[in-house]
Amino acid sequence: MLSNIASYQLVTLYVFMLRLGAHASVNEAIKLHPCEIIDVSSLEGSADYQAIANSPELLAGLDELVHAWCKQIEQVNSSY
Repeated sequence: MLSNIASYQLVTLYVFMLRLGAHASVNEAIKLHPCEIIDVSSLEGSADYQAIANSPELLAGLDELVHAWCKQIEQVNSSY
C-alpha cells in the first residue's frame, strides 16, 4: 500500500493528466477516453486530493484510466 504522501502525489499527477487530457480532447489533438470516475472540475484543493488518495477504489480506477490513455497516445504516436 502506498504511503499517504505517495498517494497524494499520485492523485495530483492523475488530476493533472485528467485536465491535460480534457485540454487535448478540446483541441482535438487526440480523443482520450473520458474520466467517469470523478468530476475533475469539482476538485478545489488539497483536501479533495487527499480524499481521493485515501480511496483505494478511486486510485485503482484512475490508474486504469491513465494506462488506457497511455495506450491511446502510443497508438497515435506510432501512426505518425
